[in-house]
Amino acid sequence: MAAANATNIPIYVMKKDGTNQMIGQIKQTKTSSNSRYNISNIVTTPIETVNNFNRFIIDFIKKDILHPPGANLATIQTFNVFFIEDIIGIIFHKIIMRKGNIYFVFQKSARGSRFLCYLVPYENHSSIALGAGLNYSIQQAKQDITAALPYLLDRLGKFTSIYSVFQPNSANRFNVNRNFGL
Repeated sequence: MAAANATNIPIYVMKKDGTNQMIGQIKQTKTSSNSRYNISNIVTTPIETVNNFNRFIIDFIKKDILHPPGANLATIQTFNVFFIEDIIGIIFHKIIMRKGNIYFVFQKSARGSRFLCYLVPYENHSSIALGAGLNYSIQQAKQDITAALPYLLDRLGKFTSIYSVFQPNSANRFNVNRNFGL
């Protein structure tokens, strides 16, 4: 029987101040014959809706990591919309870096709209000379979300007849600087 090697892949969300808050992790167990991924240690909050939203994000990221190399579920799938009670989330862009993945989510709820940035330190390239970890700043996040915004708005335009809640009737809704982070 082959020995198992387990590692944990943490999932972070970037806060308004640029710090990262862990929402959970994916436990990766590897053996010589196969790999198995399990979701574990979701950081729970007192709000069950937030817990369910975080479970969905972690599950999506787990599936994205398991997908064949080079695949990008954030763009392969027509639209990544999910509904958790009054919260609607759209995973609209992914950046693959050498030391991790970055996922952008547009979130709409009764409390308003915001852009979320999820960071996953996951080794996509093993070159140690290229840095020890995933380094990504709030300024980079806001620039990259702003650059991806036309793509999001184009996709939303195709779905406004189904999801009227996404009609761009307010310029403030898509203001990245105002509506970024937790």
